[in-house]
Amino acid sequence: MEKSKKFIAITSGDMGSVSNVITLKAYLKLRYTKNKFFLISDANYVEKIVQNFKLNIKIKKIDNIEELEDDFHLSLTVLHITNNLNFELGKKNKDNAIFAINSLDSAILLTKLNKISGIVTNPLDKSLVALSINNFLGHTEYLANEFEVNKYGMMFMCPFNNTRGMLITSHIPLSKVCESINENLIIEKALLLNSFLNKYKKNPKILLGSLNPHAGENGLIGCEEINIINNARLKLIHAGVDISLPYPNDSIFYLYKEKKYDSILSFYHDSFLSGFKSLFMDNGVNVTIGLPIIRASVDHGTAFDKANDFQNAKESSLVNAIIMAKILTEGII
Repeated sequence: MEKSKKFIAITSGDMGSVSNVITLKAYLKLRYTKNKFFLISDANYVEKIVQNFKLNIKIKKIDNIEELEDDFHLSLTVLHITNNLNFELGKKNKDNAIFAINSLDSAILLTKLNKISGIVTNPLDKSLVALSINNFLGHTEYLANEFEVNKYGMMFMCPFNNTRGMLITSHIPLSKVCESINENLIIEKALLLNSFLNKYKKNPKILLGSLNPHAGENGLIGCEEINIINNARLKLIHAGVDISLPYPNDSIFYLYKEKKYDSILSFYHDSFLSGFKSLFMDNGVNVTIGLPIIRASVDHGTAFDKANDFQNAKESSLVNAIIMAKILTEGII
């Protein structure tokens, strides 16, 4: 095995955000484990941050992936991206967004060349990236486009905990959720989730969330559950998918635990993530399924206000994303 294939590539994220701090803290926590990674960033600036915080970390600058050594416990390797920017922790700058995309593009190329085992993405500011890249919605959609994938999904999970959930719709306004829901979309996402879970467990059980309060109350508070969702569910059952009736979102986490399901399938962003982040705010991981590569991400934003606060910046989500990426490479969840 090539040395680089043992490593996960970590993208820079927004250089003014909390990304640098949590990456360095993640290295301190993981340096003596099998969860090896390298960072794609400006090595000189990362070294400057190490010096400013007086950290006991050696930064090894490389210009080519072939220079990567299997010495993770000794140094954090940074695949250097040359630039003429002046980064500043805690400060928003639209130029930083392009640097973050350059880091992501470098990671994508390495996966296409089969040089690394997966990608973990640090947070970036979507609104700043969108100033330079039209219709940019986030890492997930960008990666799907780069790998020419039409069927993909956002799954949220936590290492060493079996709470998992996938979204049917993701980054769209709440006002557009109902008009986006149809039988084909539900079937597509459920089959994608079922296929992913089947890699790790035979005959997985999926708990379906509702769209309307009280799952529509038999049509009293919305008819989508009757006219669309249940029709899709019956077709999925016929296709061999073990999927429940749509249950009300206000009790879905309780039911998930009690009935021992393998994943929740939710209709919109906050219907799942409100509960998930209440339980795992500092530890959740976002995994993109449907891609030909392994990609995990932190489950939080840029936190510019924590970029200069080494003590209080929380690295646990990034640590878990790295661990989860490694777990997925080993074929277990």
